[in-house]
Amino acid sequence: MLIRSSALFLIALIPSVAFCQPAPVAPPKPPGYDCVDMDGVGGLSPNDFMAFQNAYVARSAYDAAVTLQTPPAQPSGLTATVAGTLVTLKWTNPPQPWTNGYLVRGATVIPFTVNTTQLTDSPGAGQWTYSVTVRNVVSTGSYPGTFAPVGAAPTASATVQGTQPPPGTGWTDISLPPGAIAVYVSTSGNDANSGTQASPLRTLSAGYAKLRDGQPDQLLLKCGDAFPITSTLQITKGSGSSTKWMVIGSYGTGPRPKLVGPNPFNGEAIGKRGIAFVGLEMSNTRIVGSYCFRLLGWQDVLIEDCAAHDTFRCLIFQGFGGTRGNNLKFRRNMLWDITAVSADPAGSSNSSQAIYSAEHDNWLIEGNSFHNPGVAATIYSRPIYIQADSGPGIMRANVFANSPAEGFQIRAGNATVENNIILDCPMAAWIGGTNNTITLNTVLGSGSVGPNGGRWGVGLQFNGLCTVRWNILGYCSGFGWGNAQGYWAEGASGVCSDNYAYNWSRDPAWQSNPAWVGGAGNDPAECWSIKNDSGTAMTFSNNRIFSSRQSIIGGGALNGTGNSYFEPSGGMPAFRPNDTAPGWSKLNAMPTDPDLKGKLPGGSINAYVLLLRGQSRQTWRDDLMPENVNTTLRQAAGVGNPGGNP
Repeated sequence: MLIRSSALFLIALIPSVAFCQPAPVAPPKPPGYDCVDMDGVGGLSPNDFMAFQNAYVARSAYDAAVTLQTPPAQPSGLTATVAGTLVTLKWTNPPQPWTNGYLVRGATVIPFTVNTTQLTDSPGAGQWTYSVTVRNVVSTGSYPGTFAPVGAAPTASATVQGTQPPPGTGWTDISLPPGAIAVYVSTSGNDANSGTQASPLRTLSAGYAKLRDGQPDQLLLKCGDAFPITSTLQITKGSGSSTKWMVIGSYGTGPRPKLVGPNPFNGEAIGKRGIAFVGLEMSNTRIVGSYCFRLLGWQDVLIEDCAAHDTFRCLIFQGFGGTRGNNLKFRRNMLWDITAVSADPAGSSNSSQAIYSAEHDNWLIEGNSFHNPGVAATIYSRPIYIQADSGPGIMRANVFANSPAEGFQIRAGNATVENNIILDCPMAAWIGGTNNTITLNTVLGSGSVGPNGGRWGVGLQFNGLCTVRWNILGYCSGFGWGNAQGYWAEGASGVCSDNYAYNWSRDPAWQSNPAWVGGAGNDPAECWSIKNDSGTAMTFSNNRIFSSRQSIIGGGALNGTGNSYFEPSGGMPAFRPNDTAPGWSKLNAMPTDPDLKGKLPGGSINAYVLLLRGQSRQTWRDDLMPENVNTTLRQAAGVGNPGGNP
């Protein structure tokens, strides 16, 4: 077992003089050790025999001490083998007697017991020299001391390349492959240095210049340093591989290295592949048009464990000139305050968005948090906008909070949307195209773009052939003109089943708002928990819809079986265009509020998203992520399949 944290304690116990102490002289024998004439009478008297017998304990202690003080031989055959970030050390111990041994690496002492001949160490990047030795240590009795071996301790050297931390649960393995090089950059470095960890460079451009195109080399920035961005780094090199990346990442411990300023990375190297950005923080100081990553025509891109805030856009990823982007992985990143100083310009092409993508295939957006994207309200400012000319992809286990528009909009179709949490967004999600699977998502709250805004409390809106199952909606708070709609099947077909909604209806306090009451086609209390604009092409089964205030449970042809609902009597019909719907039965009483917002980590939406901002590879908490939080919420709501994916 490695004991690195106790190194100072061990060194205090073992003075440095012990490492070169000469072989000791045997201590004097205690009185009575030998049976001799001690009373001066001559010969061996009974008193002499009695003294010899009484000295038994002292004689045994002396014999043991002399044995332990015999200088042992040194170990032999020390070897050091490097695999990634680990150094494996092996050696052969001498015969006993000796009581303990330890490896020494610089100021670090790694102890081992008499039966140990192999240990592993994680020293970090650099060139390391190890030595191994054994000693006899007498810590009690009349003859304490530390007794060094004879001869020099064997040594072995190991060179560990700089790399990101070894993979943990859910993280991508970006260990430095054999043959790749690592280049180190620190604000305390100098561009005239060699670029090793002991002699780092100072600027990103100098470090990037040392990376080799077509190789999985790594440019590593020191954690805790802040790098001002005075010019954009043009990304023109990649690994050339679909399984290994050229990495721009971090080394050391502490906060992510921070890049301050607009447009740090721009990649217009059309057709390049194999680039990863890992463990970075970016702040663009809210400049209109700024971005963190702009990648055109790239393939095999990984962005993981990054933080971005106060930027107009985080990622622009799209094809260019007929070359489509492909295989984007955007994972476990924390984004907040995606906006500009002034209000976003009108029009979707000029509005702040965390991710804008087009003309690309095979995307994965997973495990991220998006909080306050588009602070200056506009209906076009949304966390994620995936254009219709994009290909299939996966939106999984993300958290979206306080967007002025949708949590995300996917126009392309062929999408898997699962286990996401969407909080206080006027429109939770629009999933367009066809062949979509929408399962295990939770939507809580539905804010508005502004006091008189143009979005109105839409939960999940879907088109085309879909499977919509095991989702939760709760506590619509949207207002503004237009109808609030929970599950909105717009030109959809397929199955909508086993879903849940609790109080997805308008707050009566807004029924007198002159901004929308009396508008054409608007009913002051009109809120549809399920609205089907798809004719009879979609079936609705085993859904549960509950509202404690008068609203519309469903509209359109809601064909299916096993559905249940509650809505107070005496007001508007529960269904439209008819007063009832086949396959729907009304409960006698409103079910108890499951308090879904209160069951979020931290006990509220705001507390939860602030906890997520602190997530990083070094501080990661799985209990904060949607896979686990949604399990708790589904259990509280009694939604089927509470344990995970279908």
